[in-house]
Amino acid sequence: MESSSRVKAEADERGASPYGLLVLFFAVVAVIAAFVVVELDAGEAPGPFFQRSALIGVVGLSLVAAAAAGIASLWRRRQVKFYQRRFDAQAGFREALEREAADRERVQDALRRSEERFRRVVEQAPEGIIVESGARIEYANPSALETLGVPDRADLLGKSFLDIVISEEREAARERIAAAIGGARLISVERRLVLANGESIPTEISAAPIEYDGRAAALIFFRDISERKRTEAERERLEMQLLQAQKMESVGRLAGGVAHDFNNHLTVINGYSDMLLSGLPPGDPREESLQEIRAAAGRAAALTQQLLAFSRKQITEMKPVSLNDIVAEATRMIRRLIGEDIDMELRLDETGSVVMADRGQLNQVLLNLAVNARDAMPRGGRLSVETRAAELDDSCGGLHPDARPGRYAVLAVEDTGVGMNEEVLQRIFEPFFTTKRTGEGTGLGLATVYGIVRQSHGWVVVASERGKGTRFAVYLPAVEGSIETESAPQPKECAPGGSETILIAEDQAEVRRLAAAILRERGYHVVEAGDGPAALALCADFSAPIDLLLTDVIMPGMTGRELAAALTRSRASLKVLYTSGYAADVISKQGVLDQGVAYLPKPFTAEELAGKVREVLDAKA
Repeated sequence: MESSSRVKAEADERGASPYGLLVLFFAVVAVIAAFVVVELDAGEAPGPFFQRSALIGVVGLSLVAAAAAGIASLWRRRQVKFYQRRFDAQAGFREALEREAADRERVQDALRRSEERFRRVVEQAPEGIIVESGARIEYANPSALETLGVPDRADLLGKSFLDIVISEEREAARERIAAAIGGARLISVERRLVLANGESIPTEISAAPIEYDGRAAALIFFRDISERKRTEAERERLEMQLLQAQKMESVGRLAGGVAHDFNNHLTVINGYSDMLLSGLPPGDPREESLQEIRAAAGRAAALTQQLLAFSRKQITEMKPVSLNDIVAEATRMIRRLIGEDIDMELRLDETGSVVMADRGQLNQVLLNLAVNARDAMPRGGRLSVETRAAELDDSCGGLHPDARPGRYAVLAVEDTGVGMNEEVLQRIFEPFFTTKRTGEGTGLGLATVYGIVRQSHGWVVVASERGKGTRFAVYLPAVEGSIETESAPQPKECAPGGSETILIAEDQAEVRRLAAAILRERGYHVVEAGDGPAALALCADFSAPIDLLLTDVIMPGMTGRELAAALTRSRASLKVLYTSGYAADVISKQGVLDQGVAYLPKPFTAEELAGKVREVLDAKA
């Protein structure tokens, strides 16, 4: 408003300026002079002339005044328009300047906000971010400082990124950073970075070229992958354990199948050896040879049992037993086995952990581990046997793939021997794998341990280091229950014979002939059949009573259970004794391991067969 008033005032002054009045005065004088000259030329008398001149002057002055007023008005309007246009132009220019200033302010504000957003993104990024230019770190975000353990940014700025890369990987890192500064975008690589405390951590690093303060620079991203590495290592370890377990399961199935054939052959060897030995007169020179045959057969039978133990297919008698009692029973034998150059240390759990297991098998586990420890200490050392209780939580999966939370009893055997490398550790439970020289071991000791523990629903954890020894820790589920004491074995008496009629159904001819010979020697009347259908046909034509059916469990065409069911429908008083060389998991499906079912596993001796037959015949129906 003030600007507008000022412009109008200027227009008023310009309209009434002296130059305008002067022009108007000369114009009036010129008109009057012209009029007087005209009148004088006409020769009129001065009297009237002056009267007319006065009138004309008045009229002229009026006209001049009117013209001047009109001219002044036009001039004034022109001046007003001129200054109005000037004012409008100045006002528009000022508005443009104001708009430009406002736009510039908005742009700068947006730029400040954008820079603030990107600054927060970089500052709060979980990855470490470093800018390096000219072999100097120009910027490092808080995550970079935290990851590297650097308390103050100033401690890092000015250094080279290569200063925090371990020396073994520094040259490769130098080439990659140079390539990034040169314009190459680098994919992630793994490098170990040195922390402020001197330790190193694995990191994943990537880099990209940027311009920083007008200079070429490398934008370096890195993150700590220690946890990922631990997870990958743990996953790899569990995968190896799973593969090992699958391999052991496959070998176990093979071992169980082989054991069946071994048992049949060993039954024949043992049986005929016993029969020949019982028939020799005292002092017969053939006795020594037969005893060697019998002893070799016994060792073969023990190997077969070890194979079955590894394959977890032994027939077991599971009862609540105390680990402390097992250690106490085995200590005297262990001390004899390990020798005087090895010190034995016992650390027993005061709570007396109880597990559900086969007592004899646990003794075998402890003895096998003690023997393995002794062999690992050829120059002597220390053997430690420990029992303790353990409570496992949800994190127990890292201990073993089959581990579950709960209460466990631990039996640990540790030595100070030569230890094992990773390759040997992966194979120690394989049957027939051994690091001993030929003839010094069968390679079934630890395989037997593995099978027995797995059959008892436990697992084994092994830790070993070359030159520092080995520790085996057996984990078994702890149970509540009263411990059954082991009764002293009763001396065996010669099994009595009898005169009853016995039907033998056995598809292995050599086993069938051996059993028939053993029973006939003891006075029994024996009839034989090679399979189930043959036994049914024989019984159809056999009118005399049959007191006992001795049948193999698994036979072609008809199982022993099916044969027994068919015969007992017509011969209700018939008693049945089953026998088999198959593993426990196979025959258990036939129900012969059920309570009250008579069963004799192969290989059996002549006394064992005669004793079991007499026991079944004498049992009340």
